[in-house]
Formats: sequence, C-alpha cells, structure tokens
Amino acid sequence: MSWLARALTHLRRYLVDLPAEARGEALLAAGVGVALLVGSSLLVARWVARMPADYFVRPAALGPHHPALAVARLVLRNGGGALLLVLGAVLALPGVPGPGVATMFVGFALLDFPGKRRFELRVIRSPRVHAAVDRLRARHGQPPLQLPDEPAAAPPPPAG
Repeated sequence: MSWLARALTHLRRYLVDLPAEARGEALLAAGVGVALLVGSSLLVARWVARMPADYFVRPAALGPHHPALAVARLVLRNGGGALLLVLGAVLALPGVPGPGVATMFVGFALLDFPGKRRFELRVIRSPRVHAAVDRLRARHGQPPLQLPDEPAAAPPPPAG
C-alpha cells in the first residue's frame, strides 16, 4: 500500500469518527491546506525556474543608492522574511493546514545575513538538489544553473 493510500485511509477514518457538524469544517480545512500546498509549490517551482542561470556566479545586485532607501529596503526585506519564516514554522505544525516548508523557504530567501550565499551554495551543490533544480529548469526551457568553482581546500597547518 502506497503512502498516499495509507494517508487517505487515515483521513477517511478520521472523518468518520468526527461528529457530523464538524466534518464540513474538517474537509474545508483539508481543502484549503491542499490548495495552499499546491499553490505555493507551483510558485516556488516557477521562482526557481525563472532564476537567472548565472545567479550564483554574478556579483550581488546593488540596492538603492540613497542610504535611506537602502536601509528601508533592508528593513522591509528582513522584516518580511522573518515574518514568513515564523508563519511557515506555524504552518509546519501538525494539524495546521498550509505550506509551512515552502513559506519558510521564501522567507529564508528574503532574509539577508552573513554567510547566506555560502549556505545557499552548499545546498545547491548537493547532487540531488542540483539535479532536481536543473530538471525543473529544463522542463521550463531554462539553462542549468551555473555554479562557481569550489574553493580549493586550505593547506594543512604546519606540523610543529
């Protein structure tokens, strides 16, 4: 029995055990959760597919030139990213319908912190992740992502 068949069996049992007046609300919550999961998955897939192929090899884009605009952009991006990260964590809780992991992914993408690019590169260099992203991009007619060469390993410290 596949995982989907087991999940549907558990859902059916759960709905049968609910009082009749709560079944409609449970079905509505499940429907909203599935719609949000599918919708956010499509949005994340589109975002990854439309990402420029040289995203990881080009220098980071400069923000606004005026200091006040740069600060406002930084605050708004990080505030929105933090809010989506927290919202995603809540949505990822059992029993809460919604795309928690996808929401956290988008929130993380908005955040700006030291070491973010290094972390993103470590994730995208994973063979399974890189292959999945490139397959998705190929399906949308986009070239594979270009990755910078990995830095050479540091020489071992002198024995002494």
